[in-house]
Amino acid sequence: MFKIKLILTLIFGLMIYTCMSPNEDLGVKTNLLLTQDVGGYCVDLGLADSIIIAAAEENGFFSFKIITDDKNNIIRLDTLAHENNMFPTVGDNMSEQIEISSNNNMFFSLDKLDRIHVRKLNGDIIDDLENLHNCSYSLIRSIAIDDTPSDHIILYSLVKHTSGGPGYNPYSTSIITLKLEYTYWPDYEITTWNNDECHEYHNLNYGCEGIFFTDSLLAVSNGTLGVNVFKQSVDSDYSGELEELLSFDTEGEVNTVYVKENNIFAGLNDDKGCCISTINSEDMLSNQTYVANGYSIQGIHIQGDLMALACGGDGILLYNFYNNGNIPQASEIGRINSEYAYNVIIYNSNTIFVATKAGIQIFTIER
Repeated sequence: MFKIKLILTLIFGLMIYTCMSPNEDLGVKTNLLLTQDVGGYCVDLGLADSIIIAAAEENGFFSFKIITDDKNNIIRLDTLAHENNMFPTVGDNMSEQIEISSNNNMFFSLDKLDRIHVRKLNGDIIDDLENLHNCSYSLIRSIAIDDTPSDHIILYSLVKHTSGGPGYNPYSTSIITLKLEYTYWPDYEITTWNNDECHEYHNLNYGCEGIFFTDSLLAVSNGTLGVNVFKQSVDSDYSGELEELLSFDTEGEVNTVYVKENNIFAGLNDDKGCCISTINSEDMLSNQTYVANGYSIQGIHIQGDLMALACGGDGILLYNFYNNGNIPQASEIGRINSEYAYNVIIYNSNTIFVATKAGIQIFTIER
């Protein structure tokens, strides 16, 4: 009789466990609102108000209008533009990274190790940036922009070198800063670039893979060597000149970087999680903490106190994030069971866009 009761207890307990959602356990409920097909993998996203731009690798890029009801709930995505033959004389046309310039109504699409395509948010063509103009490098690994100036854009590019040249070593990486001014010609409906003043910062580690810029700080993922942080020079007349601020090691290889105010986020490979480092008022590293141990981080986004981490085959992790003084605090509040997640964007406090192998997935969350 005792054995029967024990077996029944175990079965009942197992039923309760299997019915429990890990999201409910952590206090967050999630719902898949829709999946938008992009004809292949969606590897990156860029958001500008009611427009979402998707990078779909060999299938180029898409511009979608976000359609909402009168309560701002998303109903669907309407296609504004799709382009997958951006450079017809080249066989491999790719879109692998998206950077948005909302202030200039345009986006930059990176075909890694090749060229940068530039379009209006609705898809209208703007002159592409080939070989970074006067800074004649083509092996571009990652880009970031600063569109806060009123009359130009600062483009930061992370460039690989397989052979040596003026000022740089073979098998090294450089940061190229390009000051871009442009003119729109309404009669021809085209935009041309006028100016390309550039600055170069050489001999970073060849393992550098990505950059991220915001609020005068540029972070560089430096592979197994951690993170390098640069700061815009105050006397640079807004041409984007940089000075190296600091560097720090991490407990694993850095896959992606993100900056929010005085916090530097490093998404790590090999299930090492995310390293959060705080820079104090003296521009020194003051505190460091790790979250998401056991996960490899592909993408990071923060809006308000909500932090979302894209974790590849493990979907999305959600955190409450805030600074207690100069001490970063993050507590996990839920998970999203998406398809393989390359990147994530928080649309608002209850809606999240995920770049996945299945396309764009949109989830709603309840906290």
